[in-house]
Amino acid sequence: MLDPGLRRRQRSVLRFWLPVYRALKASARDNGMSLASFATTPTDQGDLAPQPVATYFDDADRYLDEIVAHAQGDAATRLRPGPATRRLRDPATALIQVFEGTTARTRYEAQRKLYLAKLMFDIDHTRAVRDAGRHRAVLEDLIGRHVWVNLESDEERDLCFVRASVTQRWCFRVRRIKGSDCEPPIDVYEYHTRLKRESTVSTWTSESGPLRVAEQPHWPTMGRRTGSILSKMIRRGIGDAHKIPDLLGALFIVGGRKQAYALERLLVAALGGPFRWRDRTDTMTFSEDHARLTSASSSSFRALKAIVDIPIHDPEGGMMYQCPVEIQILPLPSYLETLSDGHQANHARYKQRQVTQELLPILFPEEIFGQV
Repeated sequence: MLDPGLRRRQRSVLRFWLPVYRALKASARDNGMSLASFATTPTDQGDLAPQPVATYFDDADRYLDEIVAHAQGDAATRLRPGPATRRLRDPATALIQVFEGTTARTRYEAQRKLYLAKLMFDIDHTRAVRDAGRHRAVLEDLIGRHVWVNLESDEERDLCFVRASVTQRWCFRVRRIKGSDCEPPIDVYEYHTRLKRESTVSTWTSESGPLRVAEQPHWPTMGRRTGSILSKMIRRGIGDAHKIPDLLGALFIVGGRKQAYALERLLVAALGGPFRWRDRTDTMTFSEDHARLTSASSSSFRALKAIVDIPIHDPEGGMMYQCPVEIQILPLPSYLETLSDGHQANHARYKQRQVTQELLPILFPEEIFGQV
């Protein structure tokens, strides 16, 4: 649906849509059929008011506006969807525009908006997203009972770092986890769990004192339906939100490499043992693991990453099911590089590269818009 040449390259797929289009042209009453096929299944044709679906089309406009805002020069004006596309707020009128748009661009923009709205609807109705709050509570409970129970101290601490001949003072809330005979103490400078739909970018702020970490929304106008999940689906060519393994994540910033590996071992024991852990990436030791990250990642990014599948009790009874969680552990120097404006690993710049290098070419194909 993001292929501008769908009509000529996927003729068999086009035939799926022709009966729906012809029915819409024959009778306005079939608009209800189009709406039902967008939001329900043949076994559940319940009534669905147009307004809830319309909000997904509005969100598609907001999402594209935020993507276009990353374009340089006059490209932002040139790529902005036209008025005819913005008026589309339901599947029926969008589908008619796909077939009857007067230019290739209006037909493609309608096709793209229809698909983006559909993906946003699917994301909102994915169980991993719908039950994310409960999954997060389970994760935080496990970390609380098996990690924070070993706290030795919890205090604010000012630290000085010299970066590019400039001394910076930082203030962190440092939680020290007690060491043991075979493990060192672990200083956790930053910890939070994050839902991908609440995607944020870590920045720093100062009120005439030490710098403190602040979290800024990455998709400020998207409301509760953030663009983070949608962007990953588009970049990776994933049509099913269930297949996004990092809808829920936990981030730990620790004092150094040894502490990072010590915390990883502690978390493995806390979150079900080694059988529950998979897709481990270690760019602190293995430079070749950078190939497993997105192409927009900096080659200087140093971290431990893995997916852990946590068994969850089904509140409706029956068997347990597994919820994937992305665990990230960064040593403090690497984390500060993600906050440094001038560094290649800066997190905000990384997100910018994802948009300009990966999303813009997919959403605004050269075949329709020229070179972006």
